[in-house]
Parts: sequence; structure tokens; C-alpha cells
Amino acid sequence: MITLAYDQSFAGFLTVIFELYQRFDAGKQLTNCFNIVKYRKHQDDLFENFFLITTDADKSSRVEKKLMQLLGSQGIKQLIWAFLSEDKKIENCLFSVIRYAIDNPKQDVLKNFAHPDVLQLAKWVKSVRRERHRMIAFVRFEKMDSDVFLARIEPDFNVLPLIIKHFKSRYKNQKWIIYDMRRQYGVFSDMQITYPIESIDDQILRNSKKYFSAEEINYQALWKDYFNSVNIKERNNPKLHIKQLPRRYWKYLTEKLPV
Repeated sequence: MITLAYDQSFAGFLTVIFELYQRFDAGKQLTNCFNIVKYRKHQDDLFENFFLITTDADKSSRVEKKLMQLLGSQGIKQLIWAFLSEDKKIENCLFSVIRYAIDNPKQDVLKNFAHPDVLQLAKWVKSVRRERHRMIAFVRFEKMDSDVFLARIEPDFNVLPLIIKHFKSRYKNQKWIIYDMRRQYGVFSDMQITYPIESIDDQILRNSKKYFSAEEINYQALWKDYFNSVNIKERNNPKLHIKQLPRRYWKYLTEKLPV
């Protein structure tokens, strides 16, 4: 078994695919001879045949170009969305699908759900798409005293890259930050360009109310009053409500926070 580790980026994963064919002749080897994993410190001590693959923009670009020929832009989109599921089996599943596509260049392989890895990929894509939809619906921005709107999220999958375009288009005239609390990174839009953010002051993240603008405090009070006033207690359906709005999203929803 040959284990290849990479830096957890999609470009890094594509670099691994390049190396599998260029250095390890994967086209002539059994798929299960290789194991692709995300790199963690001291990980090399755990495997005898361990290789740390450094991300290479040229190599990943060449693989992407090949995949574009085989799968088209929509096919690459499916690979990326499945990759963002962060499942521990995702790398080896994607390698299997990519190898299947390379071995069968004239087939529309992503529609062959009889192939177990193609079917699994489709399931991941569906789950990530659902999480993206929910994040777009459930993101709540809070205006800070710095006049920047902050939204904290904890999605099940790494969907932040998939929702940036939506919020950049919708909120063109204000500065905003969306920060993924679970993965500890975010994006900042200054109304012109969107920048990646690696960290935010922990005090702001854990005790954001302390940094609210006066306007935000008033708006939250009004929103909670509105939410309570339109609620008809006699028509409450807790089971349906939780089905449509799972509890894991409540933490950052203004209307669900205590007064």
C-alpha cells in the first residue's frame, strides 16, 4: 500500500492525481494499491510507504484540463462539491471515479450509477447542495460597531466557498464577513474584492453582542418582536419546524436566541 498525503486543498488533491500517474504509474496498478489522505503532523510515522505531495499549480492545472475534456465543467463541479463534503473516504472515491473516466473516455461515466463510487459521489453532491441551500437561507448578519456585518456559521460540510458568490452579489453596498466557526476561516468583502480570513479575535466570535452597533441591538429586538407576533401558537408544529429548520442551525439565528 502506497500512501500519499496532501495539504487538504483541491489543487493539492489534483497534484496527487498527477503524481499517481506520472510517478507511480497508477494506470497499470490496482486502485486499492494507493491510499490518499490529508496530511497531519507526524503522519509519516504511521505509514511505511508514505509520500508527502507538495501542491503544484502547473500539475493540478494539467489534471484539471484533462478532466475538463473527460467530464466537462459540470463534471468538475460535481468533483469539487463532493470534495467539500470532507468525508474521510472522499479522496479515494474521487480517485476511483477519475480513473474510471480516464479508462472510459467515450462514456458519460458520472451517469453510470451502477458504479459504486459514482453513486457515492452523487450522494455527497446532493448532501453538499442541500447544505449550501440551507446556509444561504439561514445566514444571519450582525452589524458590528466597526460598521462591518458579521455572520457566523457552522455548516456540516465546507460550503463557504459555494455561497460567497451569492452574498457578494446580494450585498454589494456593505462590508461583510462570513466566518466558519468549525473550520476557523472566513471571507471578508470590502464591497470590491473578497479576501480570505484565517482568524478573528476570539472575543468577537464568542461574545459578539458586546461589539454590536446600537443600530443592530435595536433591529434584533424588533425582529424578535415581529417573529413572536406572527407566530400562531395554535398552529405550532414542532416536528415539522425542526424538520425544516434543524436545531443545529439555531445557534446563530437571531429569532432563536434568548432575549
